[in-house]
Amino acid sequence: MSEDRLFERWRRAPEILEVRDDPSHVDGDTGTLRQGYEVALSSESIERLRTGYLCLRCLEPQSEPFPAKCGAWWCTYAMKTEQAADFARRFKGQKIIGPSTSMEEELDRLDDTHERRIHVPGLQILIPRSIKVEKGKLTATGRLHGPSS
Repeated sequence: MSEDRLFERWRRAPEILEVRDDPSHVDGDTGTLRQGYEVALSSESIERLRTGYLCLRCLEPQSEPFPAKCGAWWCTYAMKTEQAADFARRFKGQKIIGPSTSMEEELDRLDDTHERRIHVPGLQILIPRSIKVEKGKLTATGRLHGPSS
């Protein structure tokens, strides 16, 4: 790997997936309750935090792991002495962000919603595509479909 590609790899910004307000944040310096935030990061960004390649305070990428202080001119966080302990204390684990349904279930739900929107009221019965109906077999309503005998 060339030196330029290595340089670009460590410089890459962290992948932030979600940011939420945390009204119950307690200031570590003063112990007072104040408005804070929770940040959800990608697994790779979490690993970079854990190994000292991202500053825990400002998320600035670092060229070497756990420098004495963060390399950003505006941040004075003592990464070497504080980051590992702060990470262990602050890290709340991993969680899945996104829908809890599978892609197939989500597409079925969208099909059903679309059919309801284009349905013209009348004598028709709307049966969602997600319900499988074969001719001559009983449905959930107990009625027969297909040719009557």
